[in-house]
Amino acid sequence: PNLSLIQDKPKYIQEMYESFIIVDFVPTSEEISAWLLKIVQKKMDKIDIKATKIEYFETPKAKV
Repeated sequence: PNLSLIQDKPKYIQEMYESFIIVDFVPTSEEISAWLLKIVQKKMDKIDIKATKIEYFETPKAKV
């Protein structure tokens, strides 16, 4: 997203918009976990490490 449109706005407005991530899928916990795993694996490929699992906690008692 183009955040230059809000660069002159108060800091709290900028922080609100910076915290959003737009994805091209339905953001269920399972989909977010798969998406994060792809991002992590891409970074780990650079140092020849295989990422095989991500634990994503929705709440203190529920994880994916």
